[in-house]
Amino acid sequence: MAARKPLVINGGQVEQLQAGDTLDGASGANIGQSTVDFGATPSDMATVVVTGQAWVGFSSIIVAMVADSSSDHLSAEEQLIEQLHVTISDLVLATGFTIRVHAPNKTTGQYKVNWMGT
Repeated sequence: MAARKPLVINGGQVEQLQAGDTLDGASGANIGQSTVDFGATPSDMATVVVTGQAWVGFSSIIVAMVADSSSDHLSAEEQLIEQLHVTISDLVLATGFTIRVHAPNKTTGQYKVNWMGT
């Protein structure tokens, strides 16, 4: 099963957002998906720097969540067991930001993270 994309209601229709989509409205929203890699040795932190995001400002609001993926080891239930926490930091004007994923019980492998920001 492919990673799930965020769902939104747009003009009365439920739509699945794709990478690079924007929403109608005064500020619009930008979405994407990035991969963090904890590596082969158990680790409690993984980061990825997202670049090429000209819309990012110092007051941008960016939210992110680990994507449900049955191709790896990350069903919704397994996400709860892993206790993964996603944080957005290091906003760089007209450039991008950093995604940090913390796994307090340590984990391995790659995880996809869906993000949306304005």
